[in-house]
Amino acid sequence: AYAILVNLTIGFVNKLTPQIPVYFISLPFVIAGGLILFYLAIGTMLSLFVDGFVDLTLAR
Repeated sequence: AYAILVNLTIGFVNKLTPQIPVYFISLPFVIAGGLILFYLAIGTMLSLFVDGFVDLTLAR
């Protein structure tokens, strides 16, 4: 959802200011936002992954 909203917003701003290459200027900020979102979500993702492995190893 993050990428869709950010790219739609950047596209809209790019239509408003066609003389400025908004996409190339905003690309580092899009990447940084994705990395920050990944940093905030990695703890939950890894705990769910480990919980799934515990269920598999105890089932043997």
